[in-house]
Amino acid sequence: MRNSHYLKHISLDTFKNRKIKLKGNSKDENWFALLQLYILSQLDCLSISDITQTDIRNILVSI
Repeated sequence: MRNSHYLKHISLDTFKNRKIKLKGNSKDENWFALLQLYILSQLDCLSISDITQTDIRNILVSI
């Protein structure tokens, strides 16, 4: 069993659960790729409880 409190795992599980609903809509299918590129690349190894507002602000400023 993997650590489900990490952002990487939660986001992947969410994507898998929503994938069926997103099928056929290429715009919506790209949301996970963008999440990986901009957010998970910097925060994927952190536990949800360790992510701060400053972490999120720093990522959003860089986009």
